[in-house]
Amino acid sequence: MRNIVFGFASLVTVAAINVLPATAQYWEGRGSWCAPGGSVLDCSYYSLEQCRATTHHCTPSPAR
Repeated sequence: MRNIVFGFASLVTVAAINVLPATAQYWEGRGSWCAPGGSVLDCSYYSLEQCRATTHHCTPSPAR
């Protein structure tokens, strides 16, 4: 019985070591392209084509 408990505890420990933390992608305002949005830049576009679908005044993101 002791071997079974030790084996199970070892298996759980090894499985827990291999778990990576989950990270959500915070995307809003972190795109590669920006468009004027009033008094601020709307930098939520990931491609020039995506930005140009909204406006033709697209600029590269200053954060990139």
